[in-house]
Amino acid sequence: MQLMSTRARRPVGSLLAMALVAVLATGCGGDDEDTTTAAGTTTGTAAAATSTGVAPERTEEAKKAAEADAEKAGGRVDPPTGKKIGFMYLSKSTEASVRQYEDLKTAADLFGFEIVTCDPNFDPAKTAQCATSLVAAKPDLIISAASPTSALGGGLKAAHDQGIPWIMTGAVQTPSEYYTAQYVPDERELSKTLNDWVFQQLQEKNGNVEGTLVAFQAPTVGAGVIDRDKQRAEDLKAHPGLKQKTHDIDLADAVQDTIKTTKQFVQNTPDVVALWNTCDFCTPPMGQALDQLGKNGDDRPVTVGIYTTKQSREQIKAGKVSGAVENNFGAQSMVAIDQAVQHWARDTPFAKDASVFSEGYGIKILEPWIVTKDNVGDTATVRNQGEDYETYFKTKWAAEFGVGS
Repeated sequence: MQLMSTRARRPVGSLLAMALVAVLATGCGGDDEDTTTAAGTTTGTAAAATSTGVAPERTEEAKKAAEADAEKAGGRVDPPTGKKIGFMYLSKSTEASVRQYEDLKTAADLFGFEIVTCDPNFDPAKTAQCATSLVAAKPDLIISAASPTSALGGGLKAAHDQGIPWIMTGAVQTPSEYYTAQYVPDERELSKTLNDWVFQQLQEKNGNVEGTLVAFQAPTVGAGVIDRDKQRAEDLKAHPGLKQKTHDIDLADAVQDTIKTTKQFVQNTPDVVALWNTCDFCTPPMGQALDQLGKNGDDRPVTVGIYTTKQSREQIKAGKVSGAVENNFGAQSMVAIDQAVQHWARDTPFAKDASVFSEGYGIKILEPWIVTKDNVGDTATVRNQGEDYETYFKTKWAAEFGVGS
């Protein structure tokens, strides 16, 4: 199997149960360079996913935190050189994978590292093939985006046996002694941030938090997505006037299932006041269904999702979807690279879990925010309302290693 190797080319452009892991983590995107999949070479042409729009005060805070953290780390040392990074997309057609690749490329370019990629394009069998091929390329680090532990086959163990660190990102996976760490989002925090905002919107719109909330779930995807539902159920306890009805998405026909089910709930449950979706690319179909039902103004339920796609950002801007919760998803790659360069240059151990995002640095790397009509900006991109993680890492690495300075 061939693998794609890059050194300095920056991309100019950004379901089944496994596929939904990606779209739950973020929507469709791509770039214009060729990539080698487990089945052959394809070309991506979708829109960019680059983050923009950081507040100036966040940039200054990031610089100060980075300088302080670099000093804490022990000051200036020689940068690691000649490293090769293996990166496995979940699918290059998903914005989630593109955002991770873009941030990985930014970091790798600063250090002059080579990147070797493989794209299984959602296929579990091809995921195992990609794992084997990446190990065969003899990288110094492998990062996989939302790849289920069980789908990695013997490649994961082979990497472990050869001393190749393997970082799991994107979504929480089954524990294994063979990977080094999981750097994944806190699904409960994402859910709570969204839930609190929904309750606030209902209070402002209706003067109370009462009625029925319809939640679209996908429990077969795994523990991370189930955590979203557990958090929502817990948060609802504080609002006894808000009842909940749930629907498990038909993953084989997610879009049409969402449209059909949205209509059924709204037509048969007169007091529906909110629609909540765990699947990011399923959020726009909820808006489409409401349009088809002629639900507008005060009659239109608060409609929200977890993570955005270009289509959902367009609907948020048009007022068709109320909002969605986001974070700097691609920053998982920069954290993985930082942990690796610290290990190579200072012989420090890798942080073991997602607590690194909130406890390992002077800024909170995966801070969530709500995308709304007021802050969505250019719908082709994710407009960063969180911490300026890119400035943070560039400043930190310049101070520690002299790269990019």
